[in-house]
Parts: sequence; C-alpha cells; structure tokens
Amino acid sequence: MNRGKRLDIQALRAIAVLSVVIYHLWPGRVIGGFMGVDIFFVISGYLMTITLMRDIQPVLVAKKKIKATGIFLANFYARRIKRLIPAASVTLLATLGLLLATGNLSLIEETAKQISASALFIQNWFLANNAVDYLANTDPTAVQHFWSLSLEEQFYLVWPLLLLVLLLVSGLAIFRKRKWLSNLAAISVLLLIAGFFVYGYHLTKTQPSLAYFVTPARVWELLLGGMIAFLPIVKNYDLRLLLPWVGFGMIGYSLFTWGGDGFPGWHALIPTLGTALIIYGGSMANESKWSFEHMLRHKPIQWIGNISYSLYLWHWPLIILLPVLLFVDLDAYPQATLIKFGILALSLVMAYLSYRYIEQTTQHIKIKKRYVYISFLIITGLVASLAYFASGRAESSLRTSVKDVRAAVQNNTDSCVGAQSVFNNCEKSLGFLNNNYSQTAFNDKYDYLLDSKTTCSSVDGRKNNAELTSFCIVGDLNSKREITVWGDSHAQHWINPMDKIGRENNIKVNVIGTSYCFSSGKLSKNCTTRFNSIQKSGVLDRSESIIVAMWYNATISSPGNNIANAIKTLRTLTNNDNVYVLEDTPVSGQNGGPDCSMLRLSCKNAVRYAIGGIEESSRDLVEMKLIEQSKIITIKDMFCDDNYCYSNIGGIPVYRDKKVDEKNKNAMNSHMTATFAYSTWSMIEKKLKESGALKE
Repeated sequence: MNRGKRLDIQALRAIAVLSVVIYHLWPGRVIGGFMGVDIFFVISGYLMTITLMRDIQPVLVAKKKIKATGIFLANFYARRIKRLIPAASVTLLATLGLLLATGNLSLIEETAKQISASALFIQNWFLANNAVDYLANTDPTAVQHFWSLSLEEQFYLVWPLLLLVLLLVSGLAIFRKRKWLSNLAAISVLLLIAGFFVYGYHLTKTQPSLAYFVTPARVWELLLGGMIAFLPIVKNYDLRLLLPWVGFGMIGYSLFTWGGDGFPGWHALIPTLGTALIIYGGSMANESKWSFEHMLRHKPIQWIGNISYSLYLWHWPLIILLPVLLFVDLDAYPQATLIKFGILALSLVMAYLSYRYIEQTTQHIKIKKRYVYISFLIITGLVASLAYFASGRAESSLRTSVKDVRAAVQNNTDSCVGAQSVFNNCEKSLGFLNNNYSQTAFNDKYDYLLDSKTTCSSVDGRKNNAELTSFCIVGDLNSKREITVWGDSHAQHWINPMDKIGRENNIKVNVIGTSYCFSSGKLSKNCTTRFNSIQKSGVLDRSESIIVAMWYNATISSPGNNIANAIKTLRTLTNNDNVYVLEDTPVSGQNGGPDCSMLRLSCKNAVRYAIGGIEESSRDLVEMKLIEQSKIITIKDMFCDDNYCYSNIGGIPVYRDKKVDEKNKNAMNSHMTATFAYSTWSMIEKKLKESGALKE
C-alpha cells in the first residue's frame, strides 16, 4: 500500500515533533505533548514494515535463502545507520561539548553517562533501571529524550528477522494450499500487539516509570504501525476522507486533554490508533480539498516534517544546557519567555543545518557497506568512550569537592561556614554562595555520617526486609543516657548534628526514621511490624526525651498534617510523655534547592511560602492537644531572615534534593545536605537545651 511520498505522514511528523517541543518549553500549553513520541513510533513502525516488505521479496523467491537473507539484512542495517547515526552522533558530541563548557560537575557526571548509553542505544533501559520518572520532569538530563531512539533501534534490530520468518511461513502455507495459514503473518503481528499491550498496561499499574521506557511495554506501538502494511487498501472514497480526520481528532483530544497520569497504560491507545487511522486512510491519494493530506500539505508544515528528526534531536539539549551556560533559571527569570522563543528559533536553525548537511548528505553518499559498518563502530565507540571518560573525571572531581566541603564544616577554626555563619553573625551568611562548594549538593547525601564515614538510612515501610526492625544509633554509643529522634526521612537528615550533639554531651541518640508509614492513619502490615519491634526494644520508654522530626507534606490537608499521625502513633507505643516537635526545614521553593546551586545562583523563597504551612501545622498540633506550645522547637532563624529563606547559607548548599508536587508548585520534599545539617549542630544543641529536650 505504498504510494511514494506521503504528505500526510510528513504532516504527522510535524504535529508530533511540535507537540514534543512545545510540551518541553511550555508544559502547560499542550499537557499531552509528550505523546508526540507515540505518534513517531506508529509512523516508524509503518514505514519500516513497508520498506522491509518491499525489499524482502527477493529473499522469499531466492533459492539460496541464507545468502539472500544476509544481503537483505546487511542492506537494511546499512541504510538505517546512514539514516540515523550521523545526525544523532553529531548531536551527542555537540551536547558533550556544551556540557563540558558548563563546568557543572554534577551535571557532567550524570549526563555524560547517559550520552554513553544513548550512543550504544540502551538509554531507555538506563533510565528505567535508574527509576527515572519522565513525566515528573524533575532534573532531566540533556539526552534523556534519546530513550525513544534507543527503543526504535532495538525494534529495528529484531523486526526484520521476525518479519522475514513470518512472511516465509505464510508463503509456504500458500504454496502448500493451507489457506487458513496464509494470513499467519498478519495474525501473528496482531497477537504480538495484544500481548505487548497487555504487558505494558500491567506494568503501568505496578511500575509506571519502567513502563514508560522499557521496550516490551512500548513496542506494540511500533507493531501497530507495522500492522497497517498488512491491511487492504481503503478504496471507498468517503471512508478515505473520513478516517484521517477521525484520527486527527483522537490525536488532538489526547494532546490537549490528557496529562501523564496512568501513561502509557491504555491511554496510549488513543493517539496511536489516531495516527494509525490517518496513515491507513491515506493509503491512496485523495485530491479532495477537504482531505487531511490536502489541508496539511502547506510548505511550512512539510518543512517541519522534513526536519522533524533533527529538531527532535537538538531541541532538548538546548533547553537543558543553554540556561546553565547563561546562569538563568527559566522558571524564575523575568524574560524567560523571550529566552524560550530564542531556544525554539535556535533549535529550528540547528535542525535545518543538521537535516541539510548531515541527514541529506550521509543518506546519499556512495560508500561500500563494510565501510558503513566500520564507520558506525568507530563513531559510536568514540562518542561512548569520550562521554564515559568525561563522566569519570567529573565524578573524581566531585568526590574531591565533597571531601573539601565536609572538611570545611568539621574544621572548628572556621566559624563562618554553613549554619555556623548564622550562629556567629558572620557577614557572608544567609544567601551566600561559595562556587567552590556549589556543585556538591546532589552528592552530599543526608544519610551519610561525616565523623564515622558510615551510612544511616531511614526505613521504607513499603519494603518487606530485615531493616524493618533496625534504626540508627549515633552520639555516645557507650552512654547509658538516651534520647530518640522519631519521624521519617526528615528525622534521618538530622543524624549528623545529633551525632555531634550526642558525643559532645555524652548521650546516645536513637534516630528512628520510617518513611511512608505516617502518610495516613492506617498502618500497613510492614508498618505494624516495624512499630511493634520498636516498642518491644524499649528504646522509647528509656529515652529522656523523644523529638518528633517529620516532613511537612503540603499535599496532606488534614489538621496537623502527617506530623499529627506520627505523634498519634508514638502515643500508642509508649507512655513516655516527654515529647517535643522539631519543626521541619523550610521548603526550598519551586525555583530553589540544588538546581539553584548548579546554576551558581543563590535562590530564596518568601517566608510565607517557605514556612507558612509548617507554622500552621504547629498551631494545629497545639489546638489538637497533641503537643504543648513550649515543646515545639522552631528553626526558622537558622534558614531565614524576616523576608526570605535561603538555599545557600554560609557558602554551603542547604538542600540536597527537591521534589515538586505538580498540584501544589510550592510543595517540596527537600532534604538537607549532610554538610549543612552538620553545621547546624551548635544551634540545634542550644535549642534542645533551652526547650528541655536535652538536659545539662
């Protein structure tokens, strides 16, 4: 059903790539713009199958089928290499160059790894194995979009062989007059589509981040495009006119009404079936002025379709890296809209140059197949090796930087580093950024104990393992005196100051961090197991005081927040009434946190947003009679002045991570860096003593 150049498919390519680009630049404008990738999948599956079925004919009739198969596959893969690899490799090399120009070690370390994965066509599996959530759009790298190209290349590797087998079996059935087997190829493809779709649907329910990236969960979309090649041509004029517009409506509905919840799941059916209807309905030319092809045959649309591959390659690295190079936060910069239009214009220019001088040139260049394969191995090996080397160098430099910043806060002679700068009224304190330390945030894990060089993590109540009965013990481990810090990971990120305070005051500190279990009043089996084991240990009863330190989760609107649930659970486990609340760290703000440090900016968040909800939660706890006002320990003065709370204090990054809730843009789950937390110890010690939580 092939009929030369398909203007409708070129228009589909334009729709797909523009959807993705607009989604990446202005997510709120086209909330389902990421589905442009699914449109590409169907197009690719169709075009590849049409091409293969054309080129496979000599194999089907050849007497020496093994030799003919070898020639067929060698020709196919050589064309794929010439079509896709040059532009992709140039983009990856240019991205690596821009990346190194940023000088941002954290960014280089992670992105360079992904450049290697992209060059080797395993980027989708790399992202899946690292539990990346594409739709959350948090901390993406400049080559994250290569996941779809990796998936397509994996499909191209297998599909020619599988299709050849199916067609050979079908041809044999016809030859032997087994009519019921003559449609085996089409039936098999349909079964494959159904099987992989069911797998993807199930995986979306259980492991959505995996379902978005892994090949078995998405390959049905490419196979759906391939299935069109087996269908009879649409000869009915009205149907040819109607089907593409129905498909166009399905695509439009998906792009403008669906966000990322439950995707791919069954949601991916709508844009992919819509794309399939457009391709299928356009199997024969329709000259009606109302046809989809005629309405979208205009030169600007076709031009975008022509450069769509290169535009997809180039736009994302520019969106991610140019703001870093310009030291601009696109979410906060007043002229962000102008910069985004500038990035769009530059993306179009780079895409045209790539299309004109790389794609077009390499596709038509006359070169023997063996040199195509040799060039492929050299180029991909070079890109992957250079990126891997760059990642290793960045990782080594980061380790040195993290070591230096940790040494700085542990140096008792420097009284103006981190929170000590607030305690000692230093000139360079709140908001002060030290570029020597600004890149350490992501690598300065909050659960790492600086003095003992060990890790002490919170326990995840969703995981059933031996850790359910364990907790961290820091401070003076030989002391008979004990206090306990009770909460979740926001209890755990205080382990460094608590360790220092415990050793300075000859007291043992039990840090019991339990994630997930306080989000609701109902306890799961794992949570019950954990709390029962803690109760039986007697640690809560023995403690001179219990300090509740919890994440203020702005998405939970119940009075007292999930902090109230933590206190209620605690009351059921012990009669120890010497309970205190250590207020949560201020939220970093939508534009604050570690991203700010990476851009070498010193961000701040208005006090009313940073601690307003936290203070309201404390008032709720008092009104609910869960805690006395005198037993609430405030820490605002360690992070904030009268107007703002800061992401860098005394030259040290305050926050290691940042999680944005899409429904409440200011709701952040931000943990402190181990270094900054350590620097708070003298201030926390003073507050604990003043409140009575720590006795002299």
